[in-house]
Amino acid sequence: MILDKTFANINFTQKLWPDDAFESCVFENCNISGVNLNGVSFIDCTFKNCDLSNASVHGVSLMTVAFENCKLMGIQFHTCNPMGFTPAFRACLMQYVSFLGLKLRNVSFEGCMLQEADFSEADATGANFRNALLPGAVFDHTNLQKADFRHAQGYVIHPVSNKLDHAIFSPNGLEGLLYGFRIEVK
Repeated sequence: MILDKTFANINFTQKLWPDDAFESCVFENCNISGVNLNGVSFIDCTFKNCDLSNASVHGVSLMTVAFENCKLMGIQFHTCNPMGFTPAFRACLMQYVSFLGLKLRNVSFEGCMLQEADFSEADATGANFRNALLPGAVFDHTNLQKADFRHAQGYVIHPVSNKLDHAIFSPNGLEGLLYGFRIEVK
């Protein structure tokens, strides 16, 4: 296990991944795209300005892990270890990611681009989607109770097939809730 270490400006696509467990580590400006991270554990770690696009994350543990301004395209988060799954995302590019069936209670996606993200059957109770861009994101049988969508844009959420009790929306986002009912807001 590697403790309290900072990894900066490393291209891991050309270098062997250093270990299978990290605690209180920081990864800054690293290229981890396409890297096989299967089974790796991250506890209390931070990723800043990193590219993890298309990394393989089967069985990866993300316990209190922050991603800030990272590129996380194509990641299948639903294959991560669900035990203790507590990531936080801020201002990340997260196109074509999957959270299918995951517990995402109170997970923050603030300011993220989540184009074509799949949240089907996830429990996103209390999740923070403030200022997120969600064009083409899929919410199907998703628990969004108490989720915060203030100033989020581009989403289409069908109130009949998702749980929305006490979810918060901005008035300009109501069109995304009414889309499936063929109601126009002008």
